Amino acid sequence: MQPQSNALSISTTLSSDAFTNKDSQTSTDIELPYRYHEKQQELQLAGWRLPAHYILKADELQSWLLTLPNWQRIKGVVHTSDGWLQINFTPDSLTTSTVSAQVDSRLEIILQLDAN
Repeated sequence: MQPQSNALSISTTLSSDAFTNKDSQTSTDIELPYRYHEKQQELQLAGWRLPAHYILKADELQSWLLTLPNWQRIKGVVHTSDGWLQINFTPDSLTTSTVSAQVDSRLEIILQLDAN
């Protein structure tokens, strides 16, 4: 993945196969981009940290997030083509708001696993 000054496609940014256990490093020594996943009971957690200069296409990001199966919560602060956005989605509420520039982008998704 190469950083670019223009917007990156969500499919190239969030489809890395390099999972890392988030407990193995502290937040100060993590090399970005960084992705983690963890299973807790009937939930799957997934998260990403991206360098601040990575810019995601806002519309494509939201479309991708909302098509994920069985999501229970989506939260983060992400540098997008619409500026820095704070995202807080639950099945009952979809909230985005603009925020000041951050050190990095962070996104976390909680999915309900199938009972089967």
